[in-house]
Amino acid sequence: MPKKSKKPVVYPPNVFASKGRLYFQKVYQGQRYVAPLNGLKDTHGGRQMAARLPEVQLIIANMKAGIFNPNNFSLLKNYHTQGDIEGIPIFADYADKWLEMKKAHVAPSTYRTYRDLIINLKLFFWDYTLDKIDRELVEEWLAKKKPEDGKGGFANLNDQLRRLKSIMMDATEDYDKVEYKLRRVTSLKSYAVDDPETGNNAFFTIEELDKLYWKAKERMRCMMLTSFFASLRPGELAALKREQINFGEGTLRVISTLSDNGMIKEPKTKAGYRTIEMHPVLLLHLRNYLNTHNHEFVFVSERGNPFTRRQSWEREFKLLKVTAGVRDLRWYGLRKAFATYRFACSDAVPATIASEMGHADVSMTLNTYSQKVKHLGIKWESLEFPLMRPIGPNVVEFSGKGKG
Repeated sequence: MPKKSKKPVVYPPNVFASKGRLYFQKVYQGQRYVAPLNGLKDTHGGRQMAARLPEVQLIIANMKAGIFNPNNFSLLKNYHTQGDIEGIPIFADYADKWLEMKKAHVAPSTYRTYRDLIINLKLFFWDYTLDKIDRELVEEWLAKKKPEDGKGGFANLNDQLRRLKSIMMDATEDYDKVEYKLRRVTSLKSYAVDDPETGNNAFFTIEELDKLYWKAKERMRCMMLTSFFASLRPGELAALKREQINFGEGTLRVISTLSDNGMIKEPKTKAGYRTIEMHPVLLLHLRNYLNTHNHEFVFVSERGNPFTRRQSWEREFKLLKVTAGVRDLRWYGLRKAFATYRFACSDAVPATIASEMGHADVSMTLNTYSQKVKHLGIKWESLEFPLMRPIGPNVVEFSGKGKG
């Protein structure tokens, strides 16, 4: 028998759904008003209740009568109090333009992630002008948002916060009257235990890095080693130039990064500027690799062009992980591995490690990046890598984790 086609979902007037929840939406005198409907879920019963909510009916009646004031309704007063002034756009309009600008410079999956995060941000910040978004307002928003699914809810809300900070940072460059006031806004912490194998704090083990090392081509191998031994972010890796490496002193300077729109820019914070003492393994590999090309950038695409996106090598890295038989972790798993194994060495100094990673706050390095591993009992510079050294067609020699 042919399958019965599902009936299309019909929503009440001025109601829409997002992430399984129902929201009120209506335009009045050129201003759009959006607010969650008291936690109603996107179910048949929820849609029926939304159609009969007395406050929604009263809002619509007031709009028709021309006496509408959002401050008179508990549904709206916490979300709509500001207007567009002095040519400074409201958050919703600027966020839409920001997202459209990013579309040409980020991977499709990243664009979809940004879009979903901004949809959630607009539910609260919709008509606040950019100059009104400050620490107090953002902390009020964080207090109102209660994660519904434990650790996952915290992760999503922190992703929204990071995207909000990025948008506001760019807004300060576009508008002189907009100041960045979110530096002291901290992410929410969840006390749920993260899965060490697949969670957000998962890192590549030394054994996994060893497998990746032997399967990678020379360029990808050096890129991984630079992120692991020097803790470079993807954007900093893509923007790294020859002039930033001093083989005589054995140092690597971080002075720039590749932004989301494909432009080489200065680091967003003072902590982003740093000089790193290179590990002997990294020093050797970079010296050899830079003899294979004469480009001003240390790392370029397979076609010999500078990277234009931070995700330019994502597909190549994903294929490498499959070939090497390791977990499908993000590139940031290399930075997390740096923090974890760096703290496991006998010469670990928290403030120094935080500085090497570009963190102004040591607690960020300790709480977010470093994970539990056995103490290595050696200095960082004595960490030997790779673990396996081929000495014949079918024989390998294990060198261990470090020199005594």
